[in-house]
Amino acid sequence: MKFLNFIILGSLATFTSADGGYASHCKNMTLVNENNQAGLRAYCEGSSGGSQCSILPLNLCYSSDAGIVKPQDRGDLSKRCPPKRAKLNSTILSSGCHKWGSRKTHLMWTDVDTNELIISENGILKCFGNRALTPPDCEQRPAGSGTEGNDVPIVLVAFLCILLPAIMLW
Repeated sequence: MKFLNFIILGSLATFTSADGGYASHCKNMTLVNENNQAGLRAYCEGSSGGSQCSILPLNLCYSSDAGIVKPQDRGDLSKRCPPKRAKLNSTILSSGCHKWGSRKTHLMWTDVDTNELIISENGILKCFGNRALTPPDCEQRPAGSGTEGNDVPIVLVAFLCILLPAIMLW
């Protein structure tokens, strides 16, 4: 009988999902670059009814396991997933991560729904009990959703490598 109860409870557990649910209490979610680490900035409803700006360093919430972003308390996400390769679309974090520890490996793109882990508590973002920062200049910090360190110079070099020989042949 105990085994049957275990099977039933296990089956029910597979149908439930962890839902941090910050998105239902927050707006204007974006990524910011905090000391070469990705941070999630959001404006969330506080206990007084007003909006509170907070920035949660994603290193406190996620890690990369062979290039796949996974929830982990103090996971040091930026070690393998450079913040300049991260983008946020609604609550979906897309990140280009190095499969192994070396920065020389190819990037592997993975997605994770931040709403499944991160919560808003009295207007402050949290994961695994780690509270977000509420700096006085929170609202002025520039969004950094994949905009820093883009590949324009590489594209320019590739274009010149193709165009320059064509001009020389002409």
